[in-house]
Amino acid sequence: MAKPGWDIDRLHPIDIVEAYALARQHRFVRLHDHEIEVVIDGSWRTYTPILAWDPDAMSFHVRCSFRLTVRQDRLSEILVALNLMNDRNRTGALTLRAGENCVSFRHGIALDDERGITVAQVEEMVQESVDMCERYYPALLMVNRGGLDAQQALLAAIPETIGIA
Repeated sequence: MAKPGWDIDRLHPIDIVEAYALARQHRFVRLHDHEIEVVIDGSWRTYTPILAWDPDAMSFHVRCSFRLTVRQDRLSEILVALNLMNDRNRTGALTLRAGENCVSFRHGIALDDERGITVAQVEEMVQESVDMCERYYPALLMVNRGGLDAQQALLAAIPETIGIA
């Protein structure tokens, strides 16, 4: 998965993300020493998870974003939808950066200075962030453009399972 000659256990965390992106043939841009942006095509849109390493806090963060131009008359219902979505998430949170017309899923993990981050952890964080955006994007569109209230949009986009399968 890594470049020939790379010792994956001794790499900088962002080098590990780069190795992951290369192995998966994702486009990426190293933004800074501690930050990298990966480009992933989803079913609904293209997502750009940004992964960042904070050595002072020994933590690793992902922020996966997509553009959503929120109609002013739908802003309060979009915020209700985001709160309902966050209530359903085990990890991370969806946020709206209204000034940038951007919705982001944010998630972070604390790292142990002995082990650092693994390729498997990077893959899990990236996949989870893209999955959350893919899962909730249709509901946000239904609220923003379709005029549904937040609860209706969530039920339409993500039907709840009833009973035991």
